[in-house]
Amino acid sequence: MNSLYIKYFFKISRSSFLFIPALVAMCLNVNFMAKAQSLKIFPIANEGVLINVGKNKVVIDGIFKSTYPQFESTPEVFLNQMKNNGKLFKGIDVLLASHIHSDHFTSLEVSSVLEHLPKVYFYANQQIMDKLIEERENAKDLSKQTIVFEHGKPLSKTFDKIKINTFPIAHAGAEKTEWIQNTGHLIEIEGYKVLHVGDPYFGKEELLKANLTTQEIDVAILPYWFLNSEEGRAVVDSTINAKRYIANHIPIKLKEEIANLFKGNFKVSVLGQKGLLVRKER
Repeated sequence: MNSLYIKYFFKISRSSFLFIPALVAMCLNVNFMAKAQSLKIFPIANEGVLINVGKNKVVIDGIFKSTYPQFESTPEVFLNQMKNNGKLFKGIDVLLASHIHSDHFTSLEVSSVLEHLPKVYFYANQQIMDKLIEERENAKDLSKQTIVFEHGKPLSKTFDKIKINTFPIAHAGAEKTEWIQNTGHLIEIEGYKVLHVGDPYFGKEELLKANLTTQEIDVAILPYWFLNSEEGRAVVDSTINAKRYIANHIPIKLKEEIANLFKGNFKVSVLGQKGLLVRKER
């Protein structure tokens, strides 16, 4: 090997040695960013939504046939997609429900979905489970898919990469509805936190008990009356303080009015057909 070749080889090798760490760092960064998942929240009906991060999917308050004419029921096309494990609902991991009112949960519709999807779990409080059993006499056994929790205290349950934190929160209506077990859910998926509170009492006391301001919630899904007034926003800001909010539980006749109210508002959204997409820097 002549001296000119050795000199040239050494020059190339030295520059390559300096370049390789930078190249490796760049590749690691690209790979890291590629693995950062987006949070997607799609509307189903009333307070019902599909929460999706990567391959992880949760449906909450999204399977029902409402007996309250002012609120939408789950569209038949969505129910069929769920039963057939199709389109948006392919690969659901767990179903949740906040309470027994028919604009959030109905037994026959939930049980029908579970019968078609034997690997999907239904996680709910005792009152909801009692109603599910009571209205399904002599039906297919769903005991392997249903998991009940005690309503009176905060609890956590993990389904693969999905952590469900539940806590009791009084239903709106004070004394008239105090018998209803309304459950709040803080759902953690792949670094995201989504709050769903069912139909909570309009006041600070109940929400403060849940200690939510320390949770760094990405999206809170709330009845619209918490978000369309100064009084409501004061309650929300002091008890939840989420990065984004979704206003729902909107009567059919008010949907356009409430959607226009929050149009262009980055922090508060009314879900359209495309839902909400949230990207978090990792």
